[in-house]
Amino acid sequence: GPIASATEAAIDQLLAGESTELVSVAGTASSISHNAADHANLSYTNDIAPIIAENCAECHREGGIAPFAMDSSLAVQGWSQMIREVIMTKRMPPGQIDNKVGHKIKNEMNLSDEEMQKLVRWVGSGSPVDIQDDVDLLAELVWPDTKWTLAKDLGEPDLIVKVPPQAIPATGVIDYRDIVLDLGLEKDQWVRASEVAPDKSEVLHHIITTVVPPGGRPDPMQAFTAALEELPEERAAAIRAEIFSAVASGKQPPIGKIFRENPDIGIGQILGGDDDLPQFGGYAPGNAVALAPEGVGGLLKAGTSLSLQMHYTTSGREVTDETEIGIYFYPEGEVPAEKMTGGVGNDFDIAIPAFSKDHEMEVVTFIKNDSDLYSLMPHMHFRGKRMRFVAEYPDGSEELLLSVPDYDFNWQLVHELEEPLRVPAGTKIRAIGAFDNSAQNSANPDPSIDLSWGEQSFEEMFMGFYAWKEANQGGDD
Repeated sequence: GPIASATEAAIDQLLAGESTELVSVAGTASSISHNAADHANLSYTNDIAPIIAENCAECHREGGIAPFAMDSSLAVQGWSQMIREVIMTKRMPPGQIDNKVGHKIKNEMNLSDEEMQKLVRWVGSGSPVDIQDDVDLLAELVWPDTKWTLAKDLGEPDLIVKVPPQAIPATGVIDYRDIVLDLGLEKDQWVRASEVAPDKSEVLHHIITTVVPPGGRPDPMQAFTAALEELPEERAAAIRAEIFSAVASGKQPPIGKIFRENPDIGIGQILGGDDDLPQFGGYAPGNAVALAPEGVGGLLKAGTSLSLQMHYTTSGREVTDETEIGIYFYPEGEVPAEKMTGGVGNDFDIAIPAFSKDHEMEVVTFIKNDSDLYSLMPHMHFRGKRMRFVAEYPDGSEELLLSVPDYDFNWQLVHELEEPLRVPAGTKIRAIGAFDNSAQNSANPDPSIDLSWGEQSFEEMFMGFYAWKEANQGGDD
């Protein structure tokens, strides 16, 4: 075409040291439409209130986790400038995924482009309200009078466990608190769901919940030794030799390297996992519920306890937190046909240079048997930037499962697939992500330091959490 010919001639002239002439070619194209006319006469009742009701009101209500309620037209009008601000800066809704790639997620926590345009243009036009028949959709919404979000489907929990009151100082760094709760179970119980109800969400950053059987958790070294026995002898011998060599020279064993190079050694099992135990809910902002599909569950034996790792941050004032955990059991005599399991990818060998803007990492998790994948969750700290999950199948093919380009440490979201994905035995899930340790990262507490693995928020982690159900358990696959 004329552009290609003109470009080729210009390159030849430059290479020959000659001056070039500007070449212009007329073209035709349709004008760009921003659909302004489509949103010129927006109705609060028909256009705006339904968006708020569907995407915002569950959190932005009296007793919700959001800082203000959107429970009437007056409330939405009053907060309209803030609503436009957080939408345009993409601070809200808190969804972090790219919903144009990968698999469909149940609760995306995102607005469509059209929904964002409607809200922004409505605010820009003065936030007019047209209440029809004296009915305000937002004022008509009814929410359960309970702290348990599962109550609307399952009722009140069968067992509520109270965490002892935790006194939180106004300032300073708080060490992780390890708390063991006796469940008081006198008989075995099959669990359908669990939920954490935080009391002071402004200071409770997260809870990691571990189920401790009556006999206690297995010793990690014994579990690691047992895992090595399942590997080919040559590979197991090489790992043992690497560990012994490090110990003999006075160094720490390269555990991170071993797990990274041998993803079929399940770190979750090493840390005390058990296929019979339920997937128990922990807590992080936006993530407080563990609900198994109907007919799927895990067993809590009589005498079982819960071990909680609780991470608090300070808020500028002294408070006392009294968090509760609710547990839902299957009815007496009903035994679920299947169990939910899962895995964890965790790279302990983190070395992020100071001021690095895009430090990439990858960790691989191995799925041993044919399974249905239910959910994926990234976990990093303040410098976490993005993560994507790629399935690498035994035949060598790959599939992008989920992309999280806008990771936000303040919202630890479990991304549940709308439809479970059947993956074959031997599938590897690669979690590929990056950290922003630069001064341009507004969440970064100190870009001038090199970072390593650590439990505190100002240190770093690189983890992927997964829930899957092994196929062929005898239930409905």
